[in-house]
Amino acid sequence: MIGTFLAAARLCSALTSREVPADLACAAALPMVSQRSYPAELLASIAVGESRLQPGAVNVASGAWGIGQCIGRRPRVLTAWAGVACQVRKLDGAAHYCDRRGIGTPTCLLAGYASGPRGVEALIAGERWPRRRALRVLRRAAQIRVQVERWQAMRAVRQSETAGCPIAATGVQEVTCG
Repeated sequence: MIGTFLAAARLCSALTSREVPADLACAAALPMVSQRSYPAELLASIAVGESRLQPGAVNVASGAWGIGQCIGRRPRVLTAWAGVACQVRKLDGAAHYCDRRGIGTPTCLLAGYASGPRGVEALIAGERWPRRRALRVLRRAAQIRVQVERWQAMRAVRQSETAGCPIAATGVQEVTCG
């Protein structure tokens, strides 16, 4: 449980930017880390591209809702938890569709997520747009992962500097051990 909270804090830190405020990033990070089906960075990358992590986002033209812009029955209250659950269902459906066609690649998975069967068929036909869109999501996921790892590395350095001094690990500047 504590590990999940720490992972969510790392992801929140990595997602917070000029485009995504901390309150939205942190609200979405915990449900993304709590699910175990897909890497949290992948879910975050999709959600940042779809809605900038706004759980109440609704596309008036298509009816897509939530952080992952899901189509279909909308819950009464749009929360990050509902959006992530829908993202996972949508990715599962795309994975099943790709598997039935013998294509088990992340590119196929993301083409299916973004555009359904039409995206997968366009990918198979050699059209460029599904691949470009999928690669953009994968690049963003890699950037998020780098930020998470950088945060972990900085935290590890601080902990090694205060090894043997549990009070110093709290970050209080006046405390010295030794």
